[in-house]
This record gives sequence, C-alpha cells and structure tokens, in this order.
Amino acid sequence: MQSSASINASITAFWLQTCSYLQTTIKDGALVLGGLWRLMGNGMINRWNGDQKRITIGYFGFVLCMRIFIRSATGQAMPWYIIMAIEDGLSVMSFVVGLLYLHNSDGISRALFKRAPASSQGELSGSPVPTRPEDMKLFYYAM
Repeated sequence: MQSSASINASITAFWLQTCSYLQTTIKDGALVLGGLWRLMGNGMINRWNGDQKRITIGYFGFVLCMRIFIRSATGQAMPWYIIMAIEDGLSVMSFVVGLLYLHNSDGISRALFKRAPASSQGELSGSPVPTRPEDMKLFYYAM
C-alpha cells in the first residue's frame, strides 16, 4: 500500500503537468485567435474603405433583423418549415453576397496572386496570352 506522501506527490505532479499543458494550450490559442482577429479586422477595414459599404451594412442589418425575428415569440409561433426556409435562405444569401462582392471587386485572391497563370491556348501557340482578372475571379474564389 502506498503512503500518503507518495500519493500526494503523484497528485501534485499530475496537477502541475495538467496546469502546464493548459497554460501552453491557452497561450497558443490566444496567439491563434489574436492572429485571426487581426486578419479579419484588416479584411473588414479594407472592405469598409472600399465601395462595399452599402452591401455590408444592408447584409448585416438584414441578417440581424431576421435572426431577432426568428427568436421572437412571433417567429417561434410560425411553422417549423418556414423557420427552416428562412435560416437556409440566410445561408444562401451569404453565398450570393460573397459572389456579388467577388464580381464587383478583384477580391483578396487578386491581391495575393499578382499575376494570373497563362491559359492553355497561350502555352500551345508559343506566345503567352494573359488571362483577364474577370476570368480568374471564380477560380480564385473557389481556391
């Protein structure tokens, strides 16, 4: 049978190991979340400074109002399939707003990839024919 001192020592060692693991996990998590926060903040600032103000305000305002309506007593009194259709419609609308943003701007991929790859016809003929940014928008968005 183990003595109480060895049990206390093993409990203390386990507790210290657990605290050390939690400390490094929290530190790494804070580092990742801080980086994501800066990335999203820079993206929002760039979008806000661009010509996307009306779309952004309208989209977030509409989504907020619909979410509040769904959670209200009137919204909860509606049939389940109508609530489901509204929630799915908000998801589809998010995709459509993303496509509108991509169509009306070069998007982030244009800034990341300064030069579009040459088309396959240009490679075959010997003289490279650059693709237009409009041709590559959906391709970069899918990436």
